[in-house]
Amino acid sequence: AQAGGAKARKLFQDVLVASASVPGVFPPVMIDVEKDSKTYQEMHVEAVTRGDEAMELAANSMIALLYSTATPKFDPALGRRLSEEAVVMARRIGDHAAEARALWNIVVANVYGGGDAARAVEAGEASIAIARELGEREQVAFTLNDLCRAYMAKGDFETAAQRLAEARQLWEE
Repeated sequence: AQAGGAKARKLFQDVLVASASVPGVFPPVMIDVEKDSKTYQEMHVEAVTRGDEAMELAANSMIALLYSTATPKFDPALGRRLSEEAVVMARRIGDHAAEARALWNIVVANVYGGGDAARAVEAGEASIAIARELGEREQVAFTLNDLCRAYMAKGDFETAAQRLAEARQLWEE
């Protein structure tokens, strides 16, 4: 989408229609997703048709991560927006693990996409608190690792070093 043009416009329209998909109102929207040099199609309406919000949240979270990281689909603004929406949905359905992942994804989109370092720190600290409460050590490590970059962007090198040291300790255990 970052490249612009007709293909980017079509992808943006597909994502909007898919995210608003209501069975019987909008037809299923197939979105091409590339991973490991393979193309997959994600049908967002499947989760909506089933009324499975957890499945919809999982799909939305993976799409948000795809746009937030250095992939051919890299679009950090879209990744941030989709991640913020995933946080709201996770809170609504009470999926705290998904909330921690979505908050971490906000960190990723902001850190690697030149976004708001303060929002990245806020989201990262919230992700860590939830992940610690759930005993999700791997999520804590992922978030700490990326959160250190947000602290560096804010000029808080001491906290950045502390977060990175803790992440390293978790990865080595």
